Amino acid sequence: MASPWASEPLGEKHVSASLWRNHDFVKMWTGESVSLFGTYITQLAFPLPAILALDATASEVGFINAARFAPFLLIPLFAGVWVDRHRRKPLLLMARVGCAVALCAVPLTQTAGMLSVALMCVIAFVIGALGVVDQIAYQAFVPSVVPKDQLVQANSGFMGSESAASVAGPGVAGLLIAAITAPVALLANAASFVFSTVMLLFVGVKEQKPTPVDGDKRVFAQILLGMRLTLGNRVLVSLIGWSGTYNFFHSGAFTLVVIFLVHSLRFRCMLTPI
Repeated sequence: MASPWASEPLGEKHVSASLWRNHDFVKMWTGESVSLFGTYITQLAFPLPAILALDATASEVGFINAARFAPFLLIPLFAGVWVDRHRRKPLLLMARVGCAVALCAVPLTQTAGMLSVALMCVIAFVIGALGVVDQIAYQAFVPSVVPKDQLVQANSGFMGSESAASVAGPGVAGLLIAAITAPVALLANAASFVFSTVMLLFVGVKEQKPTPVDGDKRVFAQILLGMRLTLGNRVLVSLIGWSGTYNFFHSGAFTLVVIFLVHSLRFRCMLTPI
């Protein structure tokens, strides 16, 4: 007699197998995985031109990092409403192409002798703002590509890529920076955004334009409604508090670590800018 539990693992196996036969999902996952590794290159390489070429102080490097992460505090509410009113794929394409162009601006302006701390702050803010739009639109786009009963498996695939990138990405970033210098490593990250953009272009899902609902014309009303729902959920409030605390101290610590590596451990010879 068959076990009454036999159908559950078989069903999960079937869902997992059919997910990886979804060519659109595979294209998204491949592009996102490559892009995640590029993100870790930027995390390490982006402050280095300021430290090495501009002799930036710890405070100036802190301003650059703050400019990069400030959009995650300032614009998610507006970006969420904006994404909710538009097709997600065009927004993703715009955000990723924009990030690639912004990253290329660092080595190009450094080569032309036009790079400054202020300009790096502007570039960092643009990358951060586009990153906010990208993250929100990407999460909203996945249900258009993957059936509802496969969303958990799809998100598991993305999180697996995130975990792999978080472990191997910093090492890959260090090797690239040592081999081709920090500014050129930023071009490698720009290439990863171009690759993920090409993958998204080949995703054949035809999105329907979001249907307006009552109150859609009032942006602030939607923002207030979202805040009310979020703050009324203790779990979400706890997650926001944990995430905010972690990111605040992680950003500060990473700023000091990069400066310590260059100035105290004398990694300057390995990280000579172009």
